[in-house]
Amino acid sequence: GKNHPQWKGGYKKYYGWTWKKKREHMRQRDSNICQNCGLNSQETLDVHHIVPVRTFDNPNNAHFDENLYQLCDECHKKFEKMNAIKQKKILEGIEKEK
Repeated sequence: GKNHPQWKGGYKKYYGWTWKKKREHMRQRDSNICQNCGLNSQETLDVHHIVPVRTFDNPNNAHFDENLYQLCDECHKKFEKMNAIKQKKILEGIEKEK
């Protein structure tokens, strides 16, 4: 249904004009290391939005540092199934350990 993170109805693919630059900034910040499991990949990892872009009236407003984390494909799939509160708790716990 519409409350599930992977619900496709009404989903807009457009991420706004600031997305590409912000995504690269986050990849540099996170050093191509999964912020959940610590995988250090030679391949480019995904940059994940905790609060999905589709929930913002203006997609550019979704691209703030506290909402973006680099995740490997496996962790990204897991995080897409969680609500934003649970995701934030996991990632904040990891940041405190650093």
